[in-house]
Amino acid sequence: MEMKVPGIFFFLILISLSFSGCVQQEIQSDLLSEVHNNPGMFDSPYYGISFQYPDDWIFSLQEKSFKLDRIRELGIGHAFRAAYTNNTSGFSFVISGSREDFNPHIHSENFSESQECGFAWTDDRLNLTVSEAYNPVTIDGGKARRFIFVIHDPDIETVETYYDICRTYKSGKGTTYRIFWGTPSGRFYDYKPVVQEILDSMRIYEPS
Repeated sequence: MEMKVPGIFFFLILISLSFSGCVQQEIQSDLLSEVHNNPGMFDSPYYGISFQYPDDWIFSLQEKSFKLDRIRELGIGHAFRAAYTNNTSGFSFVISGSREDFNPHIHSENFSESQECGFAWTDDRLNLTVSEAYNPVTIDGGKARRFIFVIHDPDIETVETYYDICRTYKSGKGTTYRIFWGTPSGRFYDYKPVVQEILDSMRIYEPS
């Protein structure tokens, strides 16, 4: 059954804009330095996320900083993007994330941790069919949301899968992640177990 995906999730869009040059930014060269020294393992204490991946994958890594909304008075936020592409099979895997540090005193006294994204977003591609939207799933024991889109192009049909994850900590640190993987529909079940192993290895923890 086709479903509409309404609305816009501001912060995930801000991540995309920060990499497209539409938001004032500068490269942060030190926040992901540990990743380069660990083939098959992505671990970033600054962003509070780690996962294992096939040793022969080579990720393209980017980091940016961006000015946050003055109304929120949060100053500077940071974002990263790690992407792997297999040009032969057409498979791609991308994880992007961001971090905000804010005043922890805005939390109530009994606040422990938040896992709710509380967002909606849209995709206006006319050749897109939504096969799954806002489906609650679990990653590292916490809440996430999964979306699956089918892209109908004349030459090839592609399946895109997205996972959105949010965490807010009592310390005032907040993180947002989007995981994406896409593949021609004929290769979907070849790569699905590979991606699932990555998701099963994923650990999301309070940033340093």
